[in-house]
Amino acid sequence: MRQRCIAAALAACAPAPSSDEAVAGLHALFEREWERDMADNPLQATYRGDRRYDDRWPDLSPEAKAARDSADAQVLVDLAAIPRDGLPAAEQLNYDLFQYEYEDRVAAQKFHPEYYEIRAREGPQSLNETAEQMPFETVAHYETWLRRLEALPGYLDQYGERLQRAAAEGHTQPRVIMERVQPQLAKQLPDQPEDSPYFDRFRKYPDSIPPADRERLTVAARKVIAESVIPAYRRFTAVFGHGYLPACRDTVGILDTPDGKAYYANRARYHTT
Repeated sequence: MRQRCIAAALAACAPAPSSDEAVAGLHALFEREWERDMADNPLQATYRGDRRYDDRWPDLSPEAKAARDSADAQVLVDLAAIPRDGLPAAEQLNYDLFQYEYEDRVAAQKFHPEYYEIRAREGPQSLNETAEQMPFETVAHYETWLRRLEALPGYLDQYGERLQRAAAEGHTQPRVIMERVQPQLAKQLPDQPEDSPYFDRFRKYPDSIPPADRERLTVAARKVIAESVIPAYRRFTAVFGHGYLPACRDTVGILDTPDGKAYYANRARYHTT
C-alpha cells in the first residue's frame, strides 16, 4: 500500500506533457487508427485511393469483429491519456470529434450495425462495382483484381454466415427492401463467365498491356469467375433466398427489431447536433 501511494505521489508531481508533446501524441493516435481502419476495411481503403489493400476483402468473422470492437474501446483509453487541456484550441476540437466518433462506435457495438449493412444497392450484389474504384493501367493492376476475385468466395461465405446470424437474432432489413436484392444477385449467376459483370475489365485493355498478357489475363479471368466467383454467388444466393429473406421483417421501422428503440435513439444522437 505504501509503495502504491508513493508511486501515485510521484505521478502527481511529474511534469505535464508540453503542448507539442500532446499534439504529437494525438496525431500519432489519429495515424494509428487510420492505418487500422484501412487494413480492417480494404473496400474503404480502395474507395479512398489507398492501393495497398486492393487485392483483398474485409474479414467478417465474429473473431475479427470482436478484435475491432476491443480496439475501438482501447482508443478511448489511449485518448484519455492525452491531456486535452494542454492542446491548442484547434486540436481540442480535433480531440473532441475523434472522441465523439469512437464513443459512438463503442456505444453502437451492442446493436450490431454490421447486420444492417446490406441494402437495396449496397452489398454482395454490387461488389463488382469495386473495380470502378481501382486502376487498370498496367499488368500488375489486372493481376491485383484477379487476386481479389480469387479471395471473393471467402468473403461471400462470411457474408452469408453474417446474414444467418442476423436472421437468427432478428436483426434484419425490411423484406420489401431485400426483395429488390434478388434480381441483382441473379445477374451474378450467368451461364458463361464472359457474361459476368466481373469480366467487364477484361473485355478491353489499354494499349499499355501487351497482347500476350491480355490473352493470359483473359484466360485467368474466365477460370476464376467460372470456378470460384459464380459458385460462391450460388452459395450466397441460396443463403440469402432460403435463410435470410424469409426471416426479414414485414415492417420497415428499426423499432421493430431487438433493442430497436434504443438503437434508433443511438442513431438519432449520432446524426443530430
